[in-house]
Amino acid sequence: QQLGAPTCTSNLQVMVGWMQAEGSPCDNNPLDTTQGDGSSDTSDCNSVGVLNFPSVAAGVSATIDTLNNGYYPEIVQNLDGCADPMTTANAIASSPWGTGQLAVECIGDCVSSQSTFQSWGAKQVVGSGSSSSGGSGSGATSGSGSGSGSGSGSGSGSGS
Repeated sequence: QQLGAPTCTSNLQVMVGWMQAEGSPCDNNPLDTTQGDGSSDTSDCNSVGVLNFPSVAAGVSATIDTLNNGYYPEIVQNLDGCADPMTTANAIASSPWGTGQLAVECIGDCVSSQSTFQSWGAKQVVGSGSSSSGGSGSGATSGSGSGSGSGSGSGSGSGS
C-alpha cells in the first residue's frame, strides 16, 4: 500500500512469490534490496550488498524507495494496474533487480496453486520479525510478512 499499488489478488500473488524467490536470511528486507534507507542502523547481510534493516518499516520503506528509483518502472506500472501476475513476474525477471527467472517460477507457483500461495503467504506472516540479537529465525520470512500481510490487511501496516 505504501507503494500506492492496489491490494488485489494479482499483486498479492506477485509479492508472496517474489519474496519466496528471494528467500534470503536478511533481517527485515522483504525483497532483498541493496538500497539503504538513509539510516545508520543498516548492516550488510551478504557479499552482494543486500542489507539488514532494524525494523520491518525501515526495510519496506527502503524496498519501496528502490522500486521507485527509476530502474523498475515496468514493475511499478504492473503493480499499479493489477496486471496479470505473470506479466509482472516477467518484468521482475528482466529487470536489474536480480531475482531473475526464479521470480517467474515462484510467482507462477502462487498463481497455479492456491495451497502454495496460502502456505507461502502464511510463512511470510508467521515468520516475520527478528530477534534483538540480529538473528531472524528462518531469514527469508523475517520482515517479509508485512509486505504480503499488509496487502491482505493482516500485516504490520507496512508494505506494498
